Amino acid sequence: MIVQPRSGLEWALSSTHFTPRVNEPHLNDRSFVIYYRVSTPRQERSGLGLAAQNTAVARFIRQSRGTVLQEYTEIEDGKNCDRGELRNALGACRVYGATLLIGNLDRLARNAAFIAMLIESGIDFVAADFPEANSFVKHILGIIAENEVKIMSNRRKAACAVMRARGFKFCQHLEGKRTFRPENLVAAKAEILRRDKTRAIAFAPLLRELRDAGKSINGIADELTRMEIEPPRQGKRWHGTSIERLFLLSGEKAPPKRRRKRQTISTGDEK
Repeated sequence: MIVQPRSGLEWALSSTHFTPRVNEPHLNDRSFVIYYRVSTPRQERSGLGLAAQNTAVARFIRQSRGTVLQEYTEIEDGKNCDRGELRNALGACRVYGATLLIGNLDRLARNAAFIAMLIESGIDFVAADFPEANSFVKHILGIIAENEVKIMSNRRKAACAVMRARGFKFCQHLEGKRTFRPENLVAAKAEILRRDKTRAIAFAPLLRELRDAGKSINGIADELTRMEIEPPRQGKRWHGTSIERLFLLSGEKAPPKRRRKRQTISTGDEK
């Protein structure tokens, strides 16, 4: 008979590794192994989720006067049950005969079957925000936490569908970092030039009309601003350099530049 090797999580959850307790000790006599979890590296960098869990756990330890033996922190999705730091925390509970302490139940897992497996395996765990919860309540809270994941997932999918319908393209994951490569930069510049040239050709009839009417470069810029035509790069008004670029890209001849006369200030010494 071939015995299949068990995973680390199955070993940690095995009730044979836990000494059965005849009388449950009082909270003041308990030793605790603390387990913290956040879902993403961004949440870890912000520190808000970990700080909230730490505050809840510290308040519980202060009130119960228990003893903290080990602390474990993990960055992993709550839907994933086979987590390295969680296995280490459960192993520490086995070694020390301690109670697993978490900030709240959804930080342990968002999987009702996993919560039920923990309860059935005889592992003692306490949520700092609800220490009075019995096995029945823990089952219910596990179901609620799992349902919250499904609700949030459906909301995200609906929002993404609306954004795609509006033309938004999801090019990269929000957690990823963009890597700018030379070929990407050249392609981006070529796309910007193509777009600007297409717009300049569309402007060509209006540019010819204003030029033939005797408008200067700055005069055409003022006229386009007065006509409330959207300037390039989300600016507030048109400038002469933008008009010169339009003439260059459209292939039209630009009007000659007019030099502004400098104003001389009289000092009264001239004769």
